[in-house]
Amino acid sequence: VGILAQSIINIHIKASTLAKLRFGSERTLSLQEDRFHIESYW
Repeated sequence: VGILAQSIINIHIKASTLAKLRFGSERTLSLQEDRFHIESYW
């Protein structure tokens, strides 16, 4: 995994954590799914 890819993943994980706090479970599930696709892609 490249440095850029790792940074994108880390940013996305942080965004998912913030979203979990702000928007609740429905929004969080969507972001976790997006994160899974990003991790699979890299």
